[in-house]
Amino acid sequence: MAEELTGVKNFVDALRVQNHESMNRLHTIAGLIQLDQKEKALDYVFEVSQKDEELSLFLSKNIKDYRISGLLISKVKRAQELGVVLSINQHSRLERLPFFLDSHDIVLIMGNLIENAFHSFENLDRIEKIIEISIIQDDHSIVITVEDNGCGVPKEFTDDILTKGFTTKGENGSGLGLYLVKRTVDKGKGDMKIISQEAEGTSIELFFPMSNEGDESVEDRRFIN
Repeated sequence: MAEELTGVKNFVDALRVQNHESMNRLHTIAGLIQLDQKEKALDYVFEVSQKDEELSLFLSKNIKDYRISGLLISKVKRAQELGVVLSINQHSRLERLPFFLDSHDIVLIMGNLIENAFHSFENLDRIEKIIEISIIQDDHSIVITVEDNGCGVPKEFTDDILTKGFTTKGENGSGLGLYLVKRTVDKGKGDMKIISQEAEGTSIELFFPMSNEGDESVEDRRFIN
């Protein structure tokens, strides 16, 4: 439970997904070669490599924390496995962490929110399944947004979703994901806004201050090296 909720399991999942994806790619390449489609096999290799390289370059340039960029890569791969389009806003950037939070906190937040978005598509008959993530930062604040076009939250549950132990996942849910997200938001002196409509989707927006305003004697320890 501790591993799953703190994000350690995310990296184990990333290795599993990477292994599964690599095997599928190798089978595709082997099949094309057996069909004597060597040029198509080579084109496929270049196409796949380019997509992976573009994502890695974007994250290494814009997200200055390897734990968070590693989480995002794993979730993009997981989304592909589930038939979900997970996109990261091209204006996203993370130069340093909010004053009151560390990498572990951001991984916990984003890991839980993205997994909830994945869950929103279960048993949902929808052709396009989309999750959009953005991390917008300036000198004063950072806003993290996770949006999906999944099943949404029924009106009767909107007041309870942040309560410890509450879950809409039945026996598969712990009821701790959003509760821990809310606790982390409080720790970061932030705000949380949830907009959800049943059968249409959910948008969760988190706001955090970048500095410890009001206490000039405390150094900002959250710069990322």
